[in-house]
Amino acid sequence: MTCLSLVGTPAALRAIDGLPVDYGTIDDGHVDFTFCFEDGEWNMGLVHEEGGNPNDPADGTPKEAQLAPLIARDQPFSSGSRVLRPASAIYSFLGVGSGEPYWLFPQSNTAGVAFPGFAVCDIVDATSYSETDPRINSVDKWTTVTLKNVEYVGKKPGGGKFALWTTDSFGAPTVWMTTTNGVDATDTYFVVADGHTHPNMSFSALGLYAVTFDLTFYEGPGKTNPNTSPMVTYYFAVGTYWEWLAKHFDPTNWFLPTMVGEQADPDEDGVSNLLEYASDLDPTTPDAAAFQPVTGKGLPSTLVSGQVFNLRFPRRNSSANSQIQTSVESSISMAPLSWAPATGTETSQPLRTGWETISHQHNLASPARLFFRLRVDLLNEISY
Repeated sequence: MTCLSLVGTPAALRAIDGLPVDYGTIDDGHVDFTFCFEDGEWNMGLVHEEGGNPNDPADGTPKEAQLAPLIARDQPFSSGSRVLRPASAIYSFLGVGSGEPYWLFPQSNTAGVAFPGFAVCDIVDATSYSETDPRINSVDKWTTVTLKNVEYVGKKPGGGKFALWTTDSFGAPTVWMTTTNGVDATDTYFVVADGHTHPNMSFSALGLYAVTFDLTFYEGPGKTNPNTSPMVTYYFAVGTYWEWLAKHFDPTNWFLPTMVGEQADPDEDGVSNLLEYASDLDPTTPDAAAFQPVTGKGLPSTLVSGQVFNLRFPRRNSSANSQIQTSVESSISMAPLSWAPATGTETSQPLRTGWETISHQHNLASPARLFFRLRVDLLNEISY
């Protein structure tokens, strides 16, 4: 007798209706986080432009910040966002060790990588003043972008770190914000009123991030009468698994374990988010179907022919950097400590870009009863 089980204990939660119609992730193109003050009212948002002049403010329709997450693809720069930290100790602000990976949105426009920056507009009442911060130390109509908070969901012990910095013509960094020691009043970035600028932004770990800013300008005279915007949050997804979550869940749900937790089941189809991801299913729509070669999607399916047991399922191939590990296990009793890697023959066939079909065959002649399961683990650390 054979039995197939899927590892995980899905939770039965409320059904969800899917994403807002204007929701969309941003993989590349010119992005400006906008802070505008017109006719006595603050207006903040995000403008995304594909193509156009990256040296001019992005031209497009402003979106609500929470509806447009930026994606950092887990591929080497410049085909993706992953780079390695230089050896010099001056780069410790990145929150990773020498030679370890971090994920970068660069200060210069690079094809295939999102290009976020800041645009400050319509602040006609800003006054010039002398800014004594040593990173500036000059007079202009300065406005100050201040980091207020960074939230992180992921598998990195100690959490993910955010940094914002610029490099000069010699590559030397000026650090404006870093969360390696928490968030404090020094985490500021200066933009001239009605200015437009793009710094480097980086993240130290795979996962989901919510980064919150506000902006202050002085109505004067001099450095007096500050006017501060409401806080606004922008969202980032780093890595393949987290990109998948970002493309299925509104960021307002990112920090709800009952919605995006790896063992959560928000569409109540009996399949956890992690298994939906591994099976190329939709976590917002009930679709707990068995794998079909025609669709190339679905939960593991079984076929017994004589003494041969065949388990078939889709698998993301290694080039996709899936951040998960899948393995077929077997047991004669299903006792918790009895599971072990299943013996047999495993073959793969190309399925579509980033995917393959796995066929695991096992001879059932002995023992007479055997249980099989597909184990899926979300990895804490990735070896590159």
